Amino acid sequence: MNEVIINYGYDTSKVVKVEGIDYVPKDILDAVIKDRRKLAMDYAKLVKEMEDLKKTMRNAKNDINDRNVVRLKPYKPDPLEYKVYPNWAFSERKEEKRDINKKIYEELTNKYKVTRIAKNLQDESYDVVIETTNGMYSNEYKVLRNRPNLTADEIALLVDWGNICFGYDGDEYSGRVFID
Repeated sequence: MNEVIINYGYDTSKVVKVEGIDYVPKDILDAVIKDRRKLAMDYAKLVKEMEDLKKTMRNAKNDINDRNVVRLKPYKPDPLEYKVYPNWAFSERKEEKRDINKKIYEELTNKYKVTRIAKNLQDESYDVVIETTNGMYSNEYKVLRNRPNLTADEIALLVDWGNICFGYDGDEYSGRVFID
């Protein structure tokens, strides 16, 4: 009798144990061998398909006008428009929008002198004077001076220190910025 080592799940109710050795009926052994052959054939077929694909790609390099070969380019989304993005927290590409907002905020604060203290209204050196009131879920603002005629988005960005991830409600004169 030939000894076959099987590392495979089989019906143990039909196993006969003699002197510590499991003996499996031939029909179960044939089923296991058949399954293993099928797996091996599937693997061989996959390897052949991969080799054929490699050969096709090599041929495509030699004959670039071959209509049967398509060159795939990795997906790269179009760059986002450079503008203020309010309410970006739960949107697509949120990290990019956040970064653009931060850059615009830095540009505004480098270009203009901004204060959030109303008593600085008498100081003519400030280009933008915004009075803010902190609330539980929003910060209210009132624009007292806006020499550069900043937009409502830009004002909201200044009020929320370059963030406005949850958006705002208002215009370039007054409103509130939503916070968490």
